[in-house]
Amino acid sequence: PNRLERVRENFERCKIDGKVICMDGTRTAFPDAIFAGILLDAPCSATGTTRRHPDVLIARKQEHVQELRGIQRDLLKEAARLLKPGGVLVYSTCSLFHEESEEQVSDFLRKYDNFKRDAISNEEVGGNDSIINELGEIRATPADNLDGFFVARLVKQA
Repeated sequence: PNRLERVRENFERCKIDGKVICMDGTRTAFPDAIFAGILLDAPCSATGTTRRHPDVLIARKQEHVQELRGIQRDLLKEAARLLKPGGVLVYSTCSLFHEESEEQVSDFLRKYDNFKRDAISNEEVGGNDSIINELGEIRATPADNLDGFFVARLVKQA
């Protein structure tokens, strides 16, 4: 709830008229197929923040990552239910672990064959094509002089 206050402030600053709701994203009360777009900035191990928080690599245990992976899977499942055909799902994490990012998306696409990757273009990342992987997803690491993060854009087929 306290993080949502920043969302409200950003909406106001950007003059966006939006409703902010706090709920469990794995079990919403929304009807099927009502959203044209969903940004799922999933809870993750936060290992991509090691430049600013080096202790995160020590604090994260494999069991914690597996627990988070289950939450991410449940959030993706609910997002799939809520998205309209033709809608866009953007999945992101600040994790360096492939199992929370690339593998999570690959597992999702195997299970939900009505979703396809929509490659992110070089132009969309300001010409910084070094952070786009071979599947058209963004994968940045501290080696890129950035925080580590991952972004995939998926489209629900009709």
